[in-house]
Amino acid sequence: GLLGILASPRHLFPLICMASIVVVNGVVHILAAISTLRYNPGLLTSVVLFLPLYGWFLKSRLEEVQKPKRLIVAGLVWAFLAHVIMVAGLLMANWFKLFPEAIYFAVLIVWSILPITLYRPGGISNSEAFAPRGQNS
Repeated sequence: GLLGILASPRHLFPLICMASIVVVNGVVHILAAISTLRYNPGLLTSVVLFLPLYGWFLKSRLEEVQKPKRLIVAGLVWAFLAHVIMVAGLLMANWFKLFPEAIYFAVLIVWSILPITLYRPGGISNSEAFAPRGQNS
């Protein structure tokens, strides 16, 4: 998260990923409450903070981006897969003992820094995705 914030003045994708992981977490809490018809910790925060702030973030930060839908979808896919890695990895490392916790932790670190390595300044994806509207890459 900190690396995404530090990188955000140059490129938004890491920041979109960090915002997306929060909104995916919020959606999971909302879906859990709907499926069980019960309140769960995180539901109120999801409805009152996570979803509205994500909408505000997208509206305020992506106006100058040429292809914002592509970045939003990529961020949401990254965040969804991050949740899969977190839950499945936790179960495989701790419950089923398929591999050591150190490997699980290393995979989490690599997945966390992946958005910065994919969309670094001067990268192939940067020129197309982050060019201001009306300018060609």
